[in-house]
Amino acid sequence: MMDFEGAIAELKNKDNAETFNRSVHSLQAIVDNLLAHGSHGLAALKTLLDAIEGDLNSSAYGLSVLRALVYEVETRLDDGTAGLPALKTLIDSLAGELTDGTYGLAALKALTDAIQAKLDDGTSGLEALKSLLDSIESKLDRLSGEAPASGTVTANWNSGTATSGETGADVATIGLNGAKKKLHSLLLSVHSFTPGGRVTVRLYMRVKGVERKVYQEDFNKGTDPDGLWIVNGTVGIHDSVRVELQSNRSADNGMALDYDFMLEEM
Repeated sequence: MMDFEGAIAELKNKDNAETFNRSVHSLQAIVDNLLAHGSHGLAALKTLLDAIEGDLNSSAYGLSVLRALVYEVETRLDDGTAGLPALKTLIDSLAGELTDGTYGLAALKALTDAIQAKLDDGTSGLEALKSLLDSIESKLDRLSGEAPASGTVTANWNSGTATSGETGADVATIGLNGAKKKLHSLLLSVHSFTPGGRVTVRLYMRVKGVERKVYQEDFNKGTDPDGLWIVNGTVGIHDSVRVELQSNRSADNGMALDYDFMLEEM
């Protein structure tokens, strides 16, 4: 700190006492002006302190209001119904529920693990269910049947020799050996054959591995319909069925024969 007394003593020792006195009076005037300043002098400081005191004593937001608010908060925190003790009791109760061995988190985890194990089970889980649904879907898709087969065959129906060795010619082979099928219908059209003639339809299928004739029927052209419904009800087959036809009229050699059949995979 500055040594004012020393400074003043030094000034007094100077020859020019008048200059010293003027300096002292100037310093006094500066201090008086600062203390009396309207913005930051003693009066302004007092006004500021009075304002602060007024705010602290305010009935709306002063110290008494703050004290009342603190007491109210404290009272609410201490409330046995909704305060901190009640909150602690609730938390303790929740903790007890969560740790309960019957229905708490551990029990919930055990139940979840058991459900997960069932879902992952290879016999009755989701993968097994998916396999079952895929199998059902595959079987349901078969119910729609295969696309109907149609065609036209031109042959020597009177003088030719069919695969069986009998007179006539092959019309079509239905199905596959070793494949289970449902034969829903078989139709033949002899519309181009000679009126008054007779046609014989024969069906062949393996019986215990040996092909046998399993069906034979005669139809009269002109008396029976041109469209011959050979199979008009569902029949199961597990091997191919070969269809042969023979005419008793030589004029039918080279005639076109139409056929149509429908299968369903089993």
